[in-house]
Amino acid sequence: MQKKKVLLAPLDPVHDIGLKIIKRGLEQAGHTTLLMPPDYSQEEIIKSIVDNNVDVVLVSRTLGYGVAEILGKFVDLAEAATIRDTVKIGIGGMAIRPELAAELGFDAGFGPGTTVEEAVAFVED
Repeated sequence: MQKKKVLLAPLDPVHDIGLKIIKRGLEQAGHTTLLMPPDYSQEEIIKSIVDNNVDVVLVSRTLGYGVAEILGKFVDLAEAATIRDTVKIGIGGMAIRPELAAELGFDAGFGPGTTVEEAVAFVED
């Protein structure tokens, strides 16, 4: 299995607990991880994706208010940075449903009850 470089980024100011748990599971599986702080803007996250040449991005959004607009903007920014075809992007959180993630252009959506193993499987393909 090829080891991946994974960037984990919360898209709201208070949620990174789930990402920290997934980060630990990815590192135990041998992947390199970079956890962004919860106060980074979407533009700063996209810049970090490009600067660090990551293979996979896992973003988290817990709050439901305006979630479709926020996540749609993230995918638009990824496309504008020309990374959408080369970087796999998954989204997770309490307000996330796989159907919503697919509709917004993400490669996967992880809602409540997702296991660390499921996130690692997504990264590893």
